[in-house]
Amino acid sequence: MAKHILAIDQGTTGTTVMVLDEQIRVVGRVTREFPQIYPKPGWVEHDPEAIWESVTTAVQRNSSMPHARPWARRWASWRALTPPTPWAT
Repeated sequence: MAKHILAIDQGTTGTTVMVLDEQIRVVGRVTREFPQIYPKPGWVEHDPEAIWESVTTAVQRNSSMPHARPWARRWASWRALTPPTPWAT
C-alpha cells in the first residue's frame, strides 16, 4: 500500500490541503477560501467555524481522489471521533 502525507497549510484567506506521495510529489491539492470579517478599518477577523469548515471540506474533497483512498477511511474515522469544538453551541 502506498504511503501518503496529508499537509494542511492554513493561510490568512484560505486553507490548502495537499497530499504528497513517498517521493514528496504533490498528488492532490485542494484550496478552500473563507470569509474575512472587517469590524473596523485596519482590522480583520475570522470565524473559527469557517476556518474549520474549510479544512474539513478540503480534506474530504482530496479523499475522493484516487490517490487518497488509503487514508480516506482513517480520516473518516478520525472525523467521527473529533470532539465538538469549544465554540460550538
